[in-house]
Amino acid sequence: MVECIRDSTFLTRENMSNEVNEAMEHSQDFEDIVFTNRYEALGIPLPDPATMCPGNCEGIGLVPTKLSDEEPWRSLWLEAEAKEPTDDGWHFVECPTCKGTGKRIEDG
Repeated sequence: MVECIRDSTFLTRENMSNEVNEAMEHSQDFEDIVFTNRYEALGIPLPDPATMCPGNCEGIGLVPTKLSDEEPWRSLWLEAEAKEPTDDGWHFVECPTCKGTGKRIEDG
């Protein structure tokens, strides 16, 4: 007998197949899901690898951070939290590498 926990109920091989069948019946509810990337979602063009920021922002200029992140992200999170407390624990902070432009900064 195969067992797994689901909502504090043990499932056997027999009723597990019922669960799978039920899930398949509802799969048509997800036919309209459209996957996109962060650039399309934000309405910005894909970055040019030759000119995009080499930092953690991946050419967007903002980096998602949470309190448990390491420096410099922790300090940036604390600054953002002081300005406006978060509801979900996350802040999007300005990338320190490109200063929020998303572009590679030329030396000199």
